[in-house]
Amino acid sequence: MNAGEIYASEIYTAELEPREITLPRRAGMIAGSAASIALSLFGLGDSPIGPAVSDLVIRVRADGRAVYRSGQGNSQLADSMLATARRELDEFTAEAFAAEWGLDLA
Repeated sequence: MNAGEIYASEIYTAELEPREITLPRRAGMIAGSAASIALSLFGLGDSPIGPAVSDLVIRVRADGRAVYRSGQGNSQLADSMLATARRELDEFTAEAFAAEWGLDLA
């Protein structure tokens, strides 16, 4: 990093935030879990993985504005994406991080 450049971690935060669980979403989560278990019982899929109940959210530290929100297909992927985002916050400049994650800076 060059002198004068700012690390992304000085500008942004990354967290997993709970999803709003509506009745249709809950029904979809139950159906998806049941299908995952059924497939794994017949040897047609990996181990069953619970549905994601949180979104990866990147916010601007100064005002708390969300500039990125993404729900993942399962909780393990959400944890992995959070670890990646936090690692890149500490490694990338603010500009490089925003470009990498396609942040909505408008």
